[in-house]
Amino acid sequence: MRAKMIELRVRGIAIIRDGAASLVVLEDFTTGRKVGVPVGPSEAGTVILELEGVSPSKPRTHDILVSMFRDHGFRFDRAELRDDGPLGIPGIDDNGGRYLARIVYRQGLRTWKRDVRPSDAIALALKLKAPIVAPEALVEKSPWPAESGRSVGRDAVWYYLESRESPRVMA
Repeated sequence: MRAKMIELRVRGIAIIRDGAASLVVLEDFTTGRKVGVPVGPSEAGTVILELEGVSPSKPRTHDILVSMFRDHGFRFDRAELRDDGPLGIPGIDDNGGRYLARIVYRQGLRTWKRDVRPSDAIALALKLKAPIVAPEALVEKSPWPAESGRSVGRDAVWYYLESRESPRVMA
């Protein structure tokens, strides 16, 4: 039986412990529950540029991949997150573990699924305006407090907040 998938939107970026780690903050449209996905500083910068609608003077790797998708007729269906146990987010969850991700794309009737880093899946989904989804169980067990607003743990601060993206209705 397939797990129920929840669509998430990028809510913002959080910086943990004086820049030692960054999180892409994803939010469930319906419940407001948040999931923090650890990413490197470069990946956090890519997400911020995309949220702000800023195009770098020279294309980044994600920009080139987006061009290849479009030039060769591929459709990017979705980015899927999954987990490998507790996440080990400093100040939020210190038990180890990590997120995994895959992208689902197609051309005509053929569909491919490719395992990628979560940061790459998120960046491509943002650039190609595709949904980011996760199993309901992953969202429910997120160590992120549901009522967290701008507080994300004892050592975290918001660096950038609020995607302008509006919810989509998924069939």
